[in-house]
Amino acid sequence: MAGRKRVQQGSAETARPKKQQKTHTTSSVITRAGKRQNLSNAVFLTTELLENVLRFLPMKDLLISQRVARKWRAVINESKELQQALFMVPREADTAWEIVTGDPLEDDEDGGREILAINTVNMTKDHPDTQEKDKVYVRHGELNPMFFEQRTAHRDFWQLLKDGCIIFHLKKEYQRPRAQRTWMKRPEASWRKMLILQPPTQQFWYHFVCKSKSSPLRYDDEIWNSDMTVAGVMDKIDEIERLDKDVFSFGDHFMSIDDSGLFCPLEGDQVEIDKWTFRRRILATFERVGLRARTQPKIEEANDPVDSSEV
Repeated sequence: MAGRKRVQQGSAETARPKKQQKTHTTSSVITRAGKRQNLSNAVFLTTELLENVLRFLPMKDLLISQRVARKWRAVINESKELQQALFMVPREADTAWEIVTGDPLEDDEDGGREILAINTVNMTKDHPDTQEKDKVYVRHGELNPMFFEQRTAHRDFWQLLKDGCIIFHLKKEYQRPRAQRTWMKRPEASWRKMLILQPPTQQFWYHFVCKSKSSPLRYDDEIWNSDMTVAGVMDKIDEIERLDKDVFSFGDHFMSIDDSGLFCPLEGDQVEIDKWTFRRRILATFERVGLRARTQPKIEEANDPVDSSEV
C-alpha cells in the first residue's frame, strides 16, 4: 500500500505543469531616471543644443562652465558667439543712435548744427550710411560687466554724450589691497584675455587722485593704448599701487574712454532721449499754432542739449 501511494504521488507531481519564467525585454527595464539621463545626454552632448543653452548664461557662469567637462570647454572655445559674449573675441556694435542735424547754429563758433531728432537704428539690418551729411551715428558699446561698471553718481547724460566720454571703474569686489589679490597671480587664467569694451577701443585714460594725512595731494592722468584687456588693467593697477600704496587707501581711481563715435548707454538714457523728443514735439506744435511768443519762457529748456559738432 505504501508503494502504491508513492507511485500515485509521483505521478501527480509529474502531471503538475511547471511555472514559466517571465522574460523581460530590454525596453521594459529602463527606469525613469535612465530616460531622464538619456534626454539630458541628448541635449548636453549635442553641440548645437548645448551652445543654445549656454548662450543664456551670465558671463561669470559661462566662464565657469568651461570646467564642467571637456565637451563644454570645446563648445565654448569653438563658438564665435560665445567667445564674443565672454569678451574674448571683438564684435561690432549692433545698434546706434542716429542723430539728425539741421542748419548750423548762428551763435556757435565751432560750427555746430541744430539737432532735430535722435533715433535708435539697427546697424546690422538697416545698414545706415555713416557718411551722410546731415546724420551722425553714435555706436552703442558695452563695458565688460564682470569687472567694470559706469559711474552713476552725478552722471550727466547729455554732457557725456556731447563730450563723447565713458567714465567707469572696477567693481567693488575687485578693489582690494594688493596682498589680497591672489587670483591675479595666475597667468594662465582665461579672464586675462577678456576685452574691456565691446566693440574694442584703441585707447583710454587712467585717472587717480590720492590724498593721505602724511603726504600732499597727488593726481595723474595717463593715456593708455598698449593692452586693452582685463589683464592690462589689472597689471596697470598693480604697477601704480606698487609705486604708491596710498592710492587705493586714501584716494580714488577711475578710467575714461574718449570716443565721439561710441557710447555705453544705461537704462535711463533712453528715457532722457524720449523726454527730450517729447519737449521738441511740444515746441514744434506751439510754433505751428503761433503760441511760441506766449510760451517761450516756459519751454526754454526744450532747446537742443547736445551740440552735434561735439558728437
